[in-house]
Amino acid sequence: MSRRSAHGERTGEDGGAHNERTGEHDGAHGERTGARSGAPFRHRIRVRYAECDRQGHVFNSHYFGYFDVALTELWRTAIGYYDLMIERGVDLVVGEASARYLQAARFDDEIDVETAIERLGTSGITTRFRVLRYEALLVEGRLRHVCVDAGTLTRIPIPDWLREALAPWVVSPEPVSPEPVGP
Repeated sequence: MSRRSAHGERTGEDGGAHNERTGEHDGAHGERTGARSGAPFRHRIRVRYAECDRQGHVFNSHYFGYFDVALTELWRTAIGYYDLMIERGVDLVVGEASARYLQAARFDDEIDVETAIERLGTSGITTRFRVLRYEALLVEGRLRHVCVDAGTLTRIPIPDWLREALAPWVVSPEPVSPEPVGP
């Protein structure tokens, strides 16, 4: 979600600055996300020590946090800021979430979370995530959101303005990767 800095600039949930004219975002840790350029959308994250488990790997649930950050950045690029949707009476709830772990990310790794919309249904949005270290696929995941009325939380169709804003990031669904081999 978006907020304002002490200087009145719009900032992201990671504390970075957002340029509403270009759609670019400088993350709090210096990462740069792309302007409106189409699927897939990429957002860079540096793994923090507190996100790692005893084995030194990113703890599994943190990947869903990474998905959320990347999706929020895609939303910011697509419509300007997440709260615009709320202001227009639309919100999202998660209906389904999944992740498949192929390789581990570790402390201080720079990872890219690649985000693309696989499906815009009547009221549902399915988003695919791929977590990459350089170009090696570490984790793939999917979230299915349902559009709801922001006041009543009842299911509603995806508004045309939101469907059009998300169109540049719609891709064909990809098959699930084969089973990983080895440790």
